[in-house]
Amino acid sequence: MAIVLAASALLGGCVTINIYFPAAAAEKAADRIIDEVWQLKNGSQTPSIPEGKQP
Repeated sequence: MAIVLAASALLGGCVTINIYFPAAAAEKAADRIIDEVWQLKNGSQTPSIPEGKQP
């Protein structure tokens, strides 16, 4: 009986937490980063900061 309780406690302790990010937001962020890298590569010295994102 003790083995069954110990086994169930071990199995109950194994919990997986999945975090899902919205695909559209992740893709938009990736596109923005790629655009900034291309701007830097093409001669712009500082990346542009989108309006409303000023620190």
